[in-house]
Amino acid sequence: MDKVAIFVDWQNLYGCLSVTLKKDRSLVFDCNNMQHLIYLFHSFLLPRERLFRIFLYTALPMTSGEVESFCGSSRRYSGTAELGLFQKYWFTPEMPGNTNSSPKARHEYTYEMAREFQENLMKSDFFALRLGQQRCQNLEANGRPNLVQKQVDMLIGLDISHVSFYRQVDTILVFSKDTDMVPVLNVARTAGLHTIVATIRESGFPDIKLQQYSDFRRILPLGGIDQEGQRDSWDHEKIKRVAADFK
Repeated sequence: MDKVAIFVDWQNLYGCLSVTLKKDRSLVFDCNNMQHLIYLFHSFLLPRERLFRIFLYTALPMTSGEVESFCGSSRRYSGTAELGLFQKYWFTPEMPGNTNSSPKARHEYTYEMAREFQENLMKSDFFALRLGQQRCQNLEANGRPNLVQKQVDMLIGLDISHVSFYRQVDTILVFSKDTDMVPVLNVARTAGLHTIVATIRESGFPDIKLQQYSDFRRILPLGGIDQEGQRDSWDHEKIKRVAADFK
């Protein structure tokens, strides 16, 4: 049996899943459902492969108070016209009369959803949650704060390097389209591990640089996973995968 560690750049994968789900409203797959996610990740494993651990990388969003504090206290924006644009953007409802439609309200909802998702993840078997930080990089022309994740790539690189140097697994399987993963994929291959880049078919093929530094590409359609999941009642132990499925 080959021991496999799965590494998930969640922001990257979530974006691919969300786009696919918006295009096909018939899919019942739920990104926030732990049983659905576990089924998804196991769908990319062959019967001869044994899961070591699923490392999932994300960041808890800044609270609305932290966003406001940054934009209000930052020397870059304090007392400037940009700060006025931020306040107008942040507190103005998109739907008149509905305060829950303001960017601030939507951000607070996203924060609570992310916190609940991460708590459920921490209680799930075989998951290791790695948290980077969310930061406000700048304000856009309309006053919208540009919120970005920090440290995630570094955390992925450290963990892949660790399991590679200590030969804790035989194979690493990576869900990411970020070409920043190329150097650490090379580290794993140099250490003698097999490397796999996994992709949702509807979101397009991985960058050629990622393919160059991976031993295998595993691509599955979310539509197919959705159908199989419903058939199997989302029980990942019922998955019968063969190598030809990834062609």
